[in-house]
Amino acid sequence: MARNLRTVVDADGTGTKPRRRRAGRLTVAVRGGERELLVVIRRQLAQRLDSGDYPAHAMTQLIRQLRDVDREIRMIDARAAEVAEAEAYDEQCTADDTPWDPQAI
Repeated sequence: MARNLRTVVDADGTGTKPRRRRAGRLTVAVRGGERELLVVIRRQLAQRLDSGDYPAHAMTQLIRQLRDVDREIRMIDARAAEVAEAEAYDEQCTADDTPWDPQAI
């Protein structure tokens, strides 16, 4: 049996729209890409370490996870910098291209 759904009506007869939930940081980060997701995870790990809301035996694991995530972010940034540098070099090399003249030798 299908239910008939309708909008909620106020006392004055106007309908109200249901509230839309804002996307959380993690949802936005997942849509954004790997680096954005890692940044959110790093922030959450750091906040958890700062709060002290963890058992004593879990501290080393949280620190290890934080270091691993931070290392991944730094590697992604380094790769992006290398690609940007290579693209800039290629652009510079192609901008200086002049036709080869065999008589110049």
